[in-house]
Amino acid sequence: MKPRYQFLDKYKGCKVSIKMDDGGVFVGTLENEDWAFLYLTECHIKTPRSRKFTTRRAAVVRKLFIQNLVVLEESRGEAG
Repeated sequence: MKPRYQFLDKYKGCKVSIKMDDGGVFVGTLENEDWAFLYLTECHIKTPRSRKFTTRRAAVVRKLFIQNLVVLEESRGEAG
């Protein structure tokens, strides 16, 4: 059975902002996805009880706890 990807087909290469259930925020470029996680690169991460963003080269986001996903910038590689 082929796994169902709900984000990768639409948002690969796009810069996205992901708000989590606990109030944390991840901003980065969506690179890959598997059944439970999204993999982002060039990330800015805000932890729930902090006002500052920290920068990381990559991050893994658990899909179960995603509350909202917003596309900030479309993919540069694909037209249309």
